[in-house]
Amino acid sequence: MKRNSPLFSVGDTVRERFSTRLLAVESIVETPILRWYVCNSMAYDEDRLHLVKRADEETNEVYRILTKLNEEDSKG
Repeated sequence: MKRNSPLFSVGDTVRERFSTRLLAVESIVETPILRWYVCNSMAYDEDRLHLVKRADEETNEVYRILTKLNEEDSKG
């Protein structure tokens, strides 16, 4: 059975579902059952992640908003 190509690529910026925290895709691990995306040393399946920005794209409005929210959260 042939698998679809990965939804995300190494270097893409993603976020976990129901979260504003930005994650960078570090690597992709293929297993017989699932494809895992390693972000910040944690593995996520593609159903838990949403694309924010492709690695080769210019910054978009969603990325700017999430970056600002993350900066405010880190300040306390």
